[in-house]
Amino acid sequence: MAGYKETPRQKMIGMMYLVLTALLALNVSKEIMDAFLVVNESMETTNENFSKKLDNTYSKFQSQFMMNEEKVGPYWKRAQRARELSDNLTKYIDSIKYVVIMRTDGLENLDSARTKKLRQAKKKDNYDTPTHFFIGSSQDGSAGESKKLRDRIESYKKQMLELVDEKNRANIKMGIDTESQYLTPDGKPQNWEMHNFYHTILAATVTILNQIKADVKNIEFDVVNNIFSAVTAEDYKFDVIKAKVIPESQFVFSGESYNAEIIVAAYETKGKPGVKWIQG
Repeated sequence: MAGYKETPRQKMIGMMYLVLTALLALNVSKEIMDAFLVVNESMETTNENFSKKLDNTYSKFQSQFMMNEEKVGPYWKRAQRARELSDNLTKYIDSIKYVVIMRTDGLENLDSARTKKLRQAKKKDNYDTPTHFFIGSSQDGSAGESKKLRDRIESYKKQMLELVDEKNRANIKMGIDTESQYLTPDGKPQNWEMHNFYHTILAATVTILNQIKADVKNIEFDVVNNIFSAVTAEDYKFDVIKAKVIPESQFVFSGESYNAEIIVAAYETKGKPGVKWIQG
């Protein structure tokens, strides 16, 4: 099963994100930085659409499981594990997102951060608090939340890939490249943590976190569809093939011809079809 294909709108959002990240590195004006708000709102919409597509896939998967638990059960179990891993990571990303919003904007509690739109934040151009939260006092991000986030992403990718049959793993797009070496504007090497979260304003930080959420959902979509591909409604598999003889008559008298149809029959022995009987 091929991975989820981006629409032209999603490709445009991705290009805007890259351009704005480059502008941020050049330390341009606050007005330009506010453009991150537009990208962030588009990312939030993309994540909502991804969730709907995933819900639809899980619904189809569950229908197949209910029709044939014995055959579909092992696949459904893996799909449920994929959902659990993805939910845990996205909830964690949301939790640190709300913490950094709360601390940067000086809100009283996390509930205020959850209900507040990024556009309403008073200090969305502040980079001191987000940098301290994600980088800490380290020179490489190891003392901040960004290192924990990277570790969880890498663990997630490893566990998700293990849910896919080994022969199909090369077809899965894992995304979220945390291994590459990045460069600062003056050409010095920089790791994933520093590249994404060092001196990054709140508006950009929240956008980056929502982009990571979209990547997680993309991985989940690709993995679950790959697992589901073996048990789709259009691909019904049989486990027994036998020759069958169907006579035209149950009785043959001496001197008469014997006529019968000989066919090859394929059928499923593990299925448990639902049968309804209505009197009259």
